[in-house]
Amino acid sequence: MKTNHKILVASIMYRTLHAIRAIFGLRDNTTVTRKDIRWNLDLAEGIDLSIFIFGAFEVKTVAFYSRHIKPGDTVIDIGANCGSHTLKFSKQVGPGGKVLAFEPTDFAFGKLRRNIELNSPWSGNIVATQALLCRDASQEVPAMIYSSWPLNGQADLNPDHSGALKATSGAITKTLDSALAEKQVAKVDFLKIDVDGNEFDVLQGARGTLAKHKPKILIELAPSCFQDRPKDFDSLIELFADMGYHAIDISDGKPLPLDPAAVRTRTGDKASINALLECK
Repeated sequence: MKTNHKILVASIMYRTLHAIRAIFGLRDNTTVTRKDIRWNLDLAEGIDLSIFIFGAFEVKTVAFYSRHIKPGDTVIDIGANCGSHTLKFSKQVGPGGKVLAFEPTDFAFGKLRRNIELNSPWSGNIVATQALLCRDASQEVPAMIYSSWPLNGQADLNPDHSGALKATSGAITKTLDSALAEKQVAKVDFLKIDVDGNEFDVLQGARGTLAKHKPKILIELAPSCFQDRPKDFDSLIELFADMGYHAIDISDGKPLPLDPAAVRTRTGDKASINALLECK
């Protein structure tokens, strides 16, 4: 389903829920427990609404990666947003594991920190950093980045994915390779990345990590996010192929050829594929 279609469905669900809660004097901001995780949620946000209603964001994706992450693993979450997957990863790896979460926007990083704090002490295996990961640490952080998907009719949203820009005043730039070296991370077992078309730029700064650790990679492949620089999408797919990765479409478990044209054909117009990449 296209992102805009998902947002439309979510908006209808939000308006219905908002109206019902208003009858009882309840606001959009709430703190709830879902599947043994405490969440501070804003129901006017797409990710938050999904957690409130379904217990998780991207339920099928969570079920899939739960079979690939083991206790004691080290997991990297790039584009952590409010922690929708970060907290799930924390539960999976347990006290012997570690989760390193990176999020650049003030808005989402604040939500991430609140959700981590709500789940103390078991969430103590999470190391959260407000940083924009990129190919070169000398790059400047853009003043605004998409990290909100509001459902309350807000104007000035992105016409393709309905996102809202948020400030990055507290962020710094880092490469993943340098960030892991600073934190003396000895191994990386699993890496999730969802950065709305900046995946190639981020992974250019993670070549050492990928070459050394060969982690499993969960990634959203969305050619439409690369409309202004399609060669970066081609280079992203070629990067994985050159490093010996193989991909599957997690929606059906079928192999996904690491060929830019094949991925574009599979995704269609303004849609995406959540894929798992693994070196074999």
